[in-house]
Amino acid sequence: MIKQRLISGILLIIAAYVIFVLGDKYVFCLGATGLSLLGLYEWRQFLPSNSLLKKVSFLGIGAAALIAICSTTLISINYLNLLLPIVFFALAWWIIAILLVATFPKFTDVLLNDFISAILGILTLSAFLIAFLLMRFYSYKTAGSGLSVLFYVLCLVWATDICAYGTGKMYGKHKLIKAVSPGKTIEGLIGGIIGAILISQIFLTLAPHNSPLLLISKSELSLITIVTILFSILGDLVESMFKRLANIKDSSKLIPGHGGVLDRIDSLLSAIPVFFLLFLAFLK
Repeated sequence: MIKQRLISGILLIIAAYVIFVLGDKYVFCLGATGLSLLGLYEWRQFLPSNSLLKKVSFLGIGAAALIAICSTTLISINYLNLLLPIVFFALAWWIIAILLVATFPKFTDVLLNDFISAILGILTLSAFLIAFLLMRFYSYKTAGSGLSVLFYVLCLVWATDICAYGTGKMYGKHKLIKAVSPGKTIEGLIGGIIGAILISQIFLTLAPHNSPLLLISKSELSLITIVTILFSILGDLVESMFKRLANIKDSSKLIPGHGGVLDRIDSLLSAIPVFFLLFLAFLK
């Protein structure tokens, strides 16, 4: 199992590097859209109904939305800016999700609704894709590439996940939200936050002088970093909540040893939109 997980992880890193670092605008956009489409396909399991028509309708409408976002980006990044309000709507959803996770399973009737689950899925993945693409191609007031901004957020999320898991395994005693995710602990949460903050400081030390990250003050970036870390943990908990309602362990078996696409990007679904909106708010 560990060997399988390791091999899958290495292959994922190679694929991500080829698509998102070496790839041009078209490859990057198509890769991000493909990732979102796979997440959308897995989200269909969160629709309570077994109706094939409802699930096909959800997939059709959601796929059309994601492909439209990709097409808009390929035509002109300026047009993609017009879709930024969708990311604000997603932010509102993530704030509401705090209440849903904290009080689970009190409001399960709301989530056990096909229409609401479908809307949340399309909104979540559309906002993620928009913010992901904008973060990479946004016209920052510097010659630096948005790639450093994107990888900063990725490093934050990965550091949070890894450090939270390790700390929780070694020192975890107090459950974070047992009803949602019994394996997560308060000690793991603290370890994840500390680890991500340390990684952020290392990243900024090594960041190129023209990185857009340096356009805002250290105190502002520290604030955005902490909020992003907390929302990345929320993204993980929200997916766990939906999986618990759907009575499934993994979103799929697509990635051997890792589960599905949603299992890998759940934290990014919240972290990427939140970081980008806050970063834009502080840009001078």
